[in-house]
Amino acid sequence: MKKRLTIIMCMKVTAGIRGILKFLRHNLELSRKTGNLQILVALQMNLELIMRTARAYLDGCQAISSSLPLGDGAGPLTAGMLIDEEDRKKHLHEMVYVRKRFMDKDIGILKPHGPGSRLGMVVKALEEILSEDEFDEVIMVDAAAKMEGEKTGTVAEGVGVAIGGLGVEKWFMENMILEHRTHAIIIKMSPEEAMSHMTREILDACSVARSRIEDIISRSDADSILIIGVGNSSGIPDAVENPGEIRVKEKDSTKK
Repeated sequence: MKKRLTIIMCMKVTAGIRGILKFLRHNLELSRKTGNLQILVALQMNLELIMRTARAYLDGCQAISSSLPLGDGAGPLTAGMLIDEEDRKKHLHEMVYVRKRFMDKDIGILKPHGPGSRLGMVVKALEEILSEDEFDEVIMVDAAAKMEGEKTGTVAEGVGVAIGGLGVEKWFMENMILEHRTHAIIIKMSPEEAMSHMTREILDACSVARSRIEDIISRSDADSILIIGVGNSSGIPDAVENPGEIRVKEKDSTKK
């Protein structure tokens, strides 16, 4: 099953690379047929940005095929830090759900099932969980795109639903959980870092995000809290008792 999921995710990534190729070929052919050199000028001006995305796709595909974590796995990794090996785990809709006592509160933890490459069907899983269990408060943690100039691994805290994508999942989740107090914790990184092998800065930021979650729990007057880790679970086990064992991309010391 893990190998099957890895192949499927790698096919999705290579489809993205092929999409970049088709975009480049389209503009080249359009310029040739119309004699419009401005198309080539615009393409050349944006080529470095396009290649950054292509290189990130390639690095991500290599990481997934080797069961290594991606930057987008920051959410599942942070949630996994709150799960112990002996915790009773329930698997539903490619997600793992744990109900436990933590810091004198009733805690639910929902994250994509790992270490295979999954995003999980978070909406379906959440719908099933909320039909059986009740929570007073919700904490969501996810990776988020940073602006150029911002530091990778910056952790920010706000309110609302923290989930990327086209917005459909976010709309469904808002309808389900915004009647509860909802906190959002995001770990900032570039889009290329989100698609690539996880770096040490992002791993360290996950520990900071966990501390933020614990701080919210300690300040909360809620009796029950649901924690949702959103992202890709490639290379991330369900329980992350020792984050130091996560295989991250180290900086190449030979480069100046």
